[in-house]
Amino acid sequence: MFIGQFQRKFFIYLFLFVLINILIIFFSVKAQPVKVKECCILKSNKVDLGNGLVCYKVTTPGKYTLIAPSRGQGTECVSLSNERPTCENEPNNCYCLNASGSVWATFCLIDSIQNATNWIFYILSVIVALLAIYGAFVITTAAGDPNKVTSGRQILTFALIGLAIALFSKFLPAIVRFFIMR
Repeated sequence: MFIGQFQRKFFIYLFLFVLINILIIFFSVKAQPVKVKECCILKSNKVDLGNGLVCYKVTTPGKYTLIAPSRGQGTECVSLSNERPTCENEPNNCYCLNASGSVWATFCLIDSIQNATNWIFYILSVIVALLAIYGAFVITTAAGDPNKVTSGRQILTFALIGLAIALFSKFLPAIVRFFIMR
C-alpha cells in the first residue's frame, strides 16, 4: 500500500526539519564566540584571488599553510591558540607570502566560502543521486499508471533542479571573488 499524500508531505517536512536542525547545531557549535584571531589556516587546496594573488595548501602531512597579515603576527596567533606548531622552524612551507598586508582577510573569507560550498556540493550530490534513483524506480515500477509516471518525472525534475543548485554552489566562490576584488 502506498503512503497517502498527507503522510508523504509529513515525512518530507520531517526530513527537512531534521536536516536543517542538524546543520544549525553543527554550525552553531563551530561558531562559538572566541577572540578574533588575525590569522587562518588554509583548508582549501588553492585560493586564487586573481591578479597573481594565489595561496596553495601545503600537501605534506603534518604541515599547514598559514594566512595572516605578517609572518610574525601569524606565528604569534597560531602559537597562542595552540592549534598547530609555530612557523618559526619552517618559514617557506608555512606562510603564504601573497596573503600579507590587508589581503589576508580576503584569502580567509574565500577559503571559508570554498570549504562551505564544497560541503554543500557533496551533500546535494548525494541527495540528487538518491532522488534520481528513486525517480527512476517509480517510473520503472509504474506498470503503465500515468499518475506514477508523472510522479517519477517530477522527482527526476526535482533531482535536476538540485543538481543545478549543487553546481551553482561550486561557482559561488568565483562570484564572491568577482564582487570583492572589483
